[in-house]
Amino acid sequence: MRRDLPPLNALRAFEIASQTASFTAAADELCVSQGAVSRHIARLEQHLGVILFERGSRQVRLTENGALLAGRLHIAFDQIEEATRGVDRARQRQRVRLGLFPTIATSWLMRRLPGFQANYPSIELQVTCKTDFAEDDRRRFDVVSGRGPVPTSSFEYQPVLDIVLRPVCNPMLLAGPEGLRTPEDLRRCTTLHSMNRRDDWSAWLDHAGLGPLESGRTLYFENSVLAHEAAAAGVGVAMAICAPDPATTAGRLVEPFPLGLRTGESYGLSWPKTSNRVPAVRAFRDWLTSELVDRCAA
Repeated sequence: MRRDLPPLNALRAFEIASQTASFTAAADELCVSQGAVSRHIARLEQHLGVILFERGSRQVRLTENGALLAGRLHIAFDQIEEATRGVDRARQRQRVRLGLFPTIATSWLMRRLPGFQANYPSIELQVTCKTDFAEDDRRRFDVVSGRGPVPTSSFEYQPVLDIVLRPVCNPMLLAGPEGLRTPEDLRRCTTLHSMNRRDDWSAWLDHAGLGPLESGRTLYFENSVLAHEAAAAGVGVAMAICAPDPATTAGRLVEPFPLGLRTGESYGLSWPKTSNRVPAVRAFRDWLTSELVDRCAA
């Protein structure tokens, strides 16, 4: 036990006052009264048996003993601050910052989150959705969405969704004599487009042998998630990159035609190879791998 240590509050008050040369400024920084700072320093002087400040009417000045103590305390408090930052960095490493495409977040991650939380209760996931990620984002996030294959040696890439283009719509568009029966029927429908995937519809229409739908109506949305929501509301037909998931669409989206176009691309997640040394990121990577293995085995 360190029984000879002076009160730590007094040491902190002295250390700040020694930098500001003002009891009033030290009081403002500590959010206490000027009198409280004066009492702390007087108690410290009494404990040490020396005078630490020469008091003036508007300013105080360190004595020789005060300057000696201040220099050593600055070092000590710097070490304390660094020690607490180290603990905070360790805590921060229990957080994984995810930068995800909206499609991956809504179509893949959300319904798996309860399983991750159950297996890794001490790891906090911080999810941010963007439709495009610049090079700077790779420093902001631990794990970032990408479109594969990714030709890089410094990043690992794990495919999550194979991109297979499929029209989707609300089931009510299939009903009645004017309902969708064949791809040709799209000429009398509204097609819903994602501005981030402008070529999807033309690629699928060529695959279906139709070409441009010159007589059709079109609506454009910022991303695929918004286009799919419009399709689920019955606005028109959207282009999905994978089959509708009954667990997330609750039957609001169906494929009107069993005709998918496999593009050979994928949406996935990537992270720097060096981040595998970070326990939380490594745990997320291992969980991701196990989820994809289970999907393939199902």
